Amino acid sequence: MVITKLTPVADRGGGRARTLAIFSVDVADGIRLHGCRLAQMPDGSLRVHGQSADGANPYSFSPAANAAIIDAANAALKKGPTAYDRACD
Repeated sequence: MVITKLTPVADRGGGRARTLAIFSVDVADGIRLHGCRLAQMPDGSLRVHGQSADGANPYSFSPAANAAIIDAANAALKKGPTAYDRACD
């Protein structure tokens, strides 16, 4: 799993969750998800959400996959955008 592009978000709150970054992730060979959001919940926990599609979350992950994506995105955010800011095909 590789974060292929990450853009930190300065302050995009207003709802229950505060968006920390928007990113793309290669979840498997030949499968890339764009528009993922790393969000911090009011209790401090982190979640991954996709862009809303007709009011629904278009991505669904197992708990293990969700944790792996959160860990990868959080690590990329801590390293800074230049470490992961590759062009996405």
